[in-house]
Amino acid sequence: MAKLNEEVIVIKISEMLKDTDPVKPLLPPEMLATLEPVIGELTGRQNVMVEVISETNVSEVQQNV
Repeated sequence: MAKLNEEVIVIKISEMLKDTDPVKPLLPPEMLATLEPVIGELTGRQNVMVEVISETNVSEVQQNV
């Protein structure tokens, strides 16, 4: 029987914007695609599967008046 050795890390990138500023992706798709093989190489192992999942969330920050 096989085992799955899994480790999850989270890297969160945020940018503070004014209400009038347009929302643009912080990392282009090419950069996200580059992360998978780089992280795989950093493990120093051969049979490693790396998944990069990108989620976008825009939320408003309340300001104290």
